Amino acid sequence: MRVTAICMLALVGSLACAELPTITVEAESYTEVTGGTVRILSREAASGGKHVSYWEDPGVAVTVPFEVAEAGDYCLTLQYSLNWDDTRRQVALDGEVVAGLEDVTLPGTGGWDYFGAITLPSPEGGRVRLALTPGAHTLTLTNVDSRGLGWDTAVLHDPGQAASDCEQASDWSARRGGRGFGRRRDSVWRGGCGRLVARGRRAFLAR
Repeated sequence: MRVTAICMLALVGSLACAELPTITVEAESYTEVTGGTVRILSREAASGGKHVSYWEDPGVAVTVPFEVAEAGDYCLTLQYSLNWDDTRRQVALDGEVVAGLEDVTLPGTGGWDYFGAITLPSPEGGRVRLALTPGAHTLTLTNVDSRGLGWDTAVLHDPGQAASDCEQASDWSARRGGRGFGRRRDSVWRGGCGRLVARGRRAFLAR
């Protein structure tokens, strides 16, 4: 089943009031790559200045580890850059493909230097929820087409917090080609905890 991601989101909004802790995983912290190779590139706009790229071949899977302190149903937000119109990835948790995320379409961000974020939708509507238990876990993204992706981070967060919603993004979006977008290349967006969460990023809103 293909799920088309409908809303590009900037990682803004208050984190301090989230009921579940926010878990940020850097893509370059991967522990395993199967089916081919990827490269770690340096980009100023990326979180930590680095991201995973050169990921064009179908079947190449990148696995990152993360720790959960508190059990709960978490949303998953991916932060990335993409010069293509879109690309597709499969999402697996602890080695098992997540139902409904077998074939997720990620919209382009307008260039490799522009990083955006998307909270993955559920086929049933709303955001996908991942039931996580305390302890060690893995997240795997697998390429299911022949287009690259500049994967920056994965953010697991409380469903009611951590990322802006579409209405907030549309407050400053413009229209181009049927899709609203905003670009704040020289500005810095900060989350509720005061940490730097985005620089040179785009946020998109499907119309």
